[in-house]
Amino acid sequence: MRPCKCTDLYGSVKDWGCLWFQLWDTNTQVALNYEIELVVVYKRGLRGTLAGLGNSQRGEVQHIKDVLDVKPKEVDIDELLTMLS
Repeated sequence: MRPCKCTDLYGSVKDWGCLWFQLWDTNTQVALNYEIELVVVYKRGLRGTLAGLGNSQRGEVQHIKDVLDVKPKEVDIDELLTMLS
């Protein structure tokens, strides 16, 4: 079992937190193995800022950058909608 990240991600230990993070981390690494670009979506107009992310997302982005050593593509919600249309 990996060390608990609940406090870092959610501010306290959550019953579901460790399982959620393990599944998210595994899926993220599978995506990287398939050479899929990771995309971080920020709130409107707040791309690249901590204010543009929720608490969990802040920890996830930090994990992607520091632990997985990946620089994800960063867009705000409007840029994502343009990409998808």
